[in-house]
Amino acid sequence: MRSFLLICLLLCSPFLNAQEEKDHPLFPAFEGATIYQYEETSFEPYRLVTSSVNSTYTSSKDKKTEGRIFRIFYTMPTDKASVYEVFTNFKKALQTSEAETIFSCYGDECGDIGLFWKALEPARFQIPVYYGERFAYHAANFSKDGKAYYVAMVFGYGLGEQGYEIHVVEAEEMEQKVDLNTLESALNEEGMISVYGITFDTGSAQIKPESDSVLKEIANYLKKNPSVNLYVVGHTDDIGAVASNLTLSQNRSAAVVKRLTSEFGVNRAQLESSGVGPYAPVSNNTSEDGRAKNRRVELVKRLK
Repeated sequence: MRSFLLICLLLCSPFLNAQEEKDHPLFPAFEGATIYQYEETSFEPYRLVTSSVNSTYTSSKDKKTEGRIFRIFYTMPTDKASVYEVFTNFKKALQTSEAETIFSCYGDECGDIGLFWKALEPARFQIPVYYGERFAYHAANFSKDGKAYYVAMVFGYGLGEQGYEIHVVEAEEMEQKVDLNTLESALNEEGMISVYGITFDTGSAQIKPESDSVLKEIANYLKKNPSVNLYVVGHTDDIGAVASNLTLSQNRSAAVVKRLTSEFGVNRAQLESSGVGPYAPVSNNTSEDGRAKNRRVELVKRLK
């Protein structure tokens, strides 16, 4: 299931409580926590630590992404819950929602805490370094409503104080320029093109309205080249049952053909729909970035 019900999962947790408007909507504050510092940036690169940190650790291991970033640092009273309890609560909520854990650690599992703080510097955490007496870190990624999210959390206690900081990266959706020249070049040279600008509601063959500009360009190409015939091939990632994904890919490719012919005036004889589900990936299904690349529609030249 690619659309995760994080909001429900977190709100239903007995420890979590929505607070004001500056909590990230997918991550309400832990009960008793108060926002101490808040920052939102429209777009910038971001790096997540992916393993324990010791003297041999290099930043080349970091997971790199980019997008809109929310940084929210919370303080909370020490009598409400321990660092471990807060850490475990968020971790379980994410795991329940089928988010993919990138790296998670508590205490000595994190390696050298001093070096771990250094590794976190590119991410610009504001939580005090002296919170390292009790320390935990959790990083994960998930998708919701067709958008990829990355989250990194630091939990800490020190000098009689405790709190946690959450960074949420709303990764930019994959962008692809699809116009008449792009289509002609790819189909003439490669005989096929992967199209990412045709999007659907999650688990559905309903084409989203924002796909119309891409469909219009495909229609223009086919009208300009009436002798060209195409297979329209639907692809999915490998999340969920194979049979369901196969059916979904077939229904989506059929929906594209129907839309091109009924609304954009393409000759039906030029198109043939097919779907192969998860059987022809172009990337690894173990990461959200890879799965996003695998969810696509391909246009393939056919000889007849």
